[in-house]
Amino acid sequence: MKYLLTSIIVLTSFSIMSDPREIIMGLKKMDKDGNKAISFKEYSNKPQKNFNNMDSNSDGVITYSEFTTKKLRAPKMKANKRFNFLDINDDLKVSEKEFISGANNLPRQKRAPRLMRSGEAGKVSKKIFSTLDTNQDNNLDKKELSFVKEIAPQVAKDHSFQNLNIDGDENITIEEFLAPAKADFSKMDSNSNGAIERKEIRNFVKNNKKALKKKGKPFIMQKERKRNR
Repeated sequence: MKYLLTSIIVLTSFSIMSDPREIIMGLKKMDKDGNKAISFKEYSNKPQKNFNNMDSNSDGVITYSEFTTKKLRAPKMKANKRFNFLDINDDLKVSEKEFISGANNLPRQKRAPRLMRSGEAGKVSKKIFSTLDTNQDNNLDKKELSFVKEIAPQVAKDHSFQNLNIDGDENITIEEFLAPAKADFSKMDSNSNGAIERKEIRNFVKNNKKALKKKGKPFIMQKERKRNR
């Protein structure tokens, strides 16, 4: 479930990590020219590549069709096991609270990114729950929940496309696609000189300790941590 909720959003953004040591490791990896600072070009390298990959006809914009071409793998969990996992109080129905809580705590598939921009996971979960709740009784029975593997990916894709499509037209431009990364970059670039130095990152971590603990770790950093173990 969680993989379905996070797979699309990982394409566009870098959330700030909870471990300051991993932030420094991430800085070293992004700093391609070795000048001990990250330019926005370096910071946005990953989402830029994702944009190019999704822009299949190379016309400089991503259409809804191109955006939704990427297939999402559903987690390997049988319907009954999924229902029992979500039905925390064993009343044979899954409430919205249980559904959202369960979506955030289901085991991740291997290589599944944990990245989700702050607050977005809950919004997507609510949309999926609302779509599944066909009789609108604010609970999901086993039959309603059985459609989650078909419905969740589409809801997640629609939500992400709408969020990125800032001007509300039919396409996502590179500027719109990189907007989440640009916003995170600007938060850390405190002196607005167009580069993030280590001192700025350390200060950002120091001033945002509580908020950082609630955020996920970028997929790119997870891979680096694995190699350095």
